[in-house]
Amino acid sequence: MYGYIQSNPDQVFEQIKAFVEAYNELIDKINEN
Repeated sequence: MYGYIQSNPDQVFEQIKAFVEAYNELIDKINEN
């Protein structure tokens, strides 16, 4: 897993960023209700 991160840091960063954005949207929806 760590070797994959070392060889694809940009791709991993984009995946993490997308996950965080989706998570924040989910939290916003929960807070609205």
